[in-house]
Amino acid sequence: MKWGFGLTPEGFDRRLRIVRPSLPHWVNRVEVSGISFAGAGIDLRFERAGEEVRLSEARIDGDVEVCV
Repeated sequence: MKWGFGLTPEGFDRRLRIVRPSLPHWVNRVEVSGISFAGAGIDLRFERAGEEVRLSEARIDGDVEVCV
């Protein structure tokens, strides 16, 4: 079984891109906190919406963009 958050760092652009996140079918919500990227602190929440997994919240402390 393959799953992941789909985090794709683009450090030179100070951007953290999220591409096709996925979770095991029995998990409906996951929070990831304390991500350190390009000098910023990032907390993310992923939630299941039917068959799709979406980023439902992003808290960013610093000058970084989180893109879906």
